[in-house]
Amino acid sequence: MNTKTKKQIFTLLFYFTFLTVCFGQAGPLSNNFQKGKQAADAGKFSEAVTYFTKSLELVPIAETYLARAKAYNAMGDSCNYCKDILEAVKLENNEARELYISKCTRKITLTKIPDSLKRIYPNIQSCEYTNHICDPILTREIEYCNKKGSRFIVSTCYGPDSTYTIISKLPEFVGGDKAMSRFLADNIKYPMSATLEGKQGIVYVSFIVDKTGNVTNVKLLQGIGGEYDDEALRVVQLMPKWIPGTRNNEPVDTMYNTSIYFSIQKY
Repeated sequence: MNTKTKKQIFTLLFYFTFLTVCFGQAGPLSNNFQKGKQAADAGKFSEAVTYFTKSLELVPIAETYLARAKAYNAMGDSCNYCKDILEAVKLENNEARELYISKCTRKITLTKIPDSLKRIYPNIQSCEYTNHICDPILTREIEYCNKKGSRFIVSTCYGPDSTYTIISKLPEFVGGDKAMSRFLADNIKYPMSATLEGKQGIVYVSFIVDKTGNVTNVKLLQGIGGEYDDEALRVVQLMPKWIPGTRNNEPVDTMYNTSIYFSIQKY
């Protein structure tokens, strides 16, 4: 038997195996899904969940996740309902996305903005919390609006290995606010072209102080344009280690915002 013949036999065996696996799964997959639908229509929701689970073990399909979610919902199990809806969302199902927003999230609009948020977001004007039902990592999104009407969303997690926005104790520049102001004054280099224009204003910068005190993920929140924004980002990235924020007396990665004021003295 020559090499060419061996390759042809191998190819035929491969396709035969592939077709056997595909069509072998198609039968149980369809059968379990149909049995699940029949059980759900008959009001036997626990039985329906069992069949849908068997179907999902073969192939994870958005339609099956949705069907099992509805069975869980009929049983009053909101956590597993939202979990399955979210799995269908991950499979890019539009119906699931709408259901998740309407059934698995709760929005709270604050009538009074707490001082803790004002310290973190100095230009905040309005705020809305979005809580996710039965989220295993306890995610909360904070949507806030600044003075210019721009809206921002910050994903805030309260689980292990997450970044905290609302925490027990904020991070602190070593030596306090005066030391940070001195650091900024010593290290900021005014762009010559911007200085000639006489432009001034406030640049808002966001960053994360990690659990070891390092400044990371430096981002521009709101700037005044041009080289001023670049310089604000540069000087924040130069910052030495901070005293990290804590939650339950444990250091955590913490999101922090600061403002840098650029002014031109005229003589």
